[in-house]
Formats: sequence, C-alpha cells, structure tokens
Amino acid sequence: MKKLIAICTIMALIAAMSAGCVNGKKLKEQALAALSQQTKINNYSFSGQAKIKVNTTANAQTPLLSGLMAMLTDGTVLWKGVSATNPVRFEATFTLQPAGLAQSLQIPLLIKDNKMYAHLPNINSEGEFFAINL
Repeated sequence: MKKLIAICTIMALIAAMSAGCVNGKKLKEQALAALSQQTKINNYSFSGQAKIKVNTTANAQTPLLSGLMAMLTDGTVLWKGVSATNPVRFEATFTLQPAGLAQSLQIPLLIKDNKMYAHLPNINSEGEFFAINL
C-alpha cells in the first residue's frame, strides 16, 4: 500500500511541475482521474533486493546457526510476491544468497486468514510450514 501511495504522490508531483509546460487544466483532470482509480486496485505484485554487509563478532555454537548467520550478515536478500485486498492474502518468496556462495536459501511466506505460514527448508520437512497467529 505504501508503494501505491508513493507512486500516486510522484504522479501528482510530476503533474504539478509540468503544469506550466502544457494545458494545466487538462493535466490536472488526468492526474485526479488516475488518483481516483487507486481505490479500485485489488492486487499488486512487488519485487526487490537488498545487499547486506554487517560486521559481527558473534560465534554460533551450531553449524546450522552459523550458516544462517552468514546468510543474514553478508550477502543479498531478494524478494518477490503478490498481495490481494479481497480476500486479504500475501504471498512472497525471500531468497537469501550468501556472498561468494552459489547455494541460496528460499523461504516462502504466506499470510492468509489472519495467520502467517512460513517454510524453512533446513528445519521443516517438504510440505510442512510454521503457522503463526497474527
């Protein structure tokens, strides 16, 4: 929803800045018509990535935990998903890619019926999910 508001704000700013270059009244009407359409949006998709580099001196006691810490402190996080408003549903896949390694960890996430479901490949069996009440 924040992404949608940001896009609408940018559209409004562009319309305001270009009002002196073209027919301002027509441009204003077009911008207002576009903004009125935002209430009709039922679903959208999103994607992105972030590079992570955190200096840490913590030493993990188990190989699984040390591997997870390496993924979370040095590497790339990618996300891709869809969201719907009616019914409320959020699906995303987060991919943790450690720096310098070809192997990545994918974590699917689903929010539905006021519950969040997550599958952690190294912990859950195939087809098994954690369920958290929201």
